[in-house]
Amino acid sequence: MTPDENISHAQPITQLRLRDIAYPTLLGLVIPGSMSVAAAGFVEAHWPGSLSGNGQILHTGLTIASLHLISFLIIRWWVIGRRRIGWASVGFRAVPARWYLIPFALLCIWWAVSYATYRAIGVWDGTMAFERDALMPVTPEFWIALVLMISVGPIAGLFEETLFWGLIHQWVRIRAAKWTAIFASSVLFAFVHFNFLFPGGLGGMVMSFEIFLMGVALAYIFEQCGSLWPGITLHAINNIGVVAYLMAT
Repeated sequence: MTPDENISHAQPITQLRLRDIAYPTLLGLVIPGSMSVAAAGFVEAHWPGSLSGNGQILHTGLTIASLHLISFLIIRWWVIGRRRIGWASVGFRAVPARWYLIPFALLCIWWAVSYATYRAIGVWDGTMAFERDALMPVTPEFWIALVLMISVGPIAGLFEETLFWGLIHQWVRIRAAKWTAIFASSVLFAFVHFNFLFPGGLGGMVMSFEIFLMGVALAYIFEQCGSLWPGITLHAINNIGVVAYLMAT
């Protein structure tokens, strides 16, 4: 990413206001969301049934990608450009390789513990069935799976890490203690995934708590190293790993 010095008179993150987070995020979600709904309605009206099966999965993947990418670009324009907050202040800093290796090792442990927990309380099969219905192509065409992996992997990771840790977490952190900021941003991170509603029930609550714990880990990593890149990488690997597992099974 472009370092601070490429933006003349870059402002520190302390200059960030709450509306600088809220406005571009809402614009970024409403604009592509509305476009996606309109596009889906047009396609179904002219080619009935084309958004079922793999068509539905492709539409879902492209919607996820457009929501996250346009939101990120609007945040980049509003925060980096309009408010002149530097890239490095947001969290786009280079860090040593160990900050990628340690989180990856923890992620492998995370997957093992998560699998054992879901199995132990009897919600693994139901949760995986929900994920397959929501994400998996009817027939495993490689390019459709690739679109989905890119959408939920690096694109989602880039936007979500920037929003939740680079902006929201730091905004709270300036005004509160470290663990208060970690808790608040992680609760919001888990809430907006809406797993307590979809799929709901015990499985949905476990998924929400798991995402909350993942948020705590990501926020703590950001606190320790000051960079979003390890979190973006970890986020992308985790999401791609879930899609790969669902396809393989």
